[in-house]
Amino acid sequence: NILGENDKKVEAIETYQNGISCYEELVKLHPNQAKYESSLGGAWNNMGLVQNSLERHDEARESFGRAIELQQPLFESNPDNRQIRRFLGIHRINLAIALRELGRID
Repeated sequence: NILGENDKKVEAIETYQNGISCYEELVKLHPNQAKYESSLGGAWNNMGLVQNSLERHDEARESFGRAIELQQPLFESNPDNRQIRRFLGIHRINLAIALRELGRID
């Protein structure tokens, strides 16, 4: 049922919030490790996906924006890294979807 599905999505958001906290600690402890920053960006992106599915598009926009903020400098310092480039592209696409849902782009 839909209520059960939404409950699981709300639980997923809580799980991503915990994961984000853990990755933020890792980034603080290891500030020059691109893999931790990239993973943190991925966690923000995944949170945004769940928020979008719950029609919490403004929150999703913020989460995707945070993912991009983390991934963009990694891309600029590692332009040949395919994974970082791919993740940045995914984050941008997801942001565009959230903005479309908010009526901010056609």
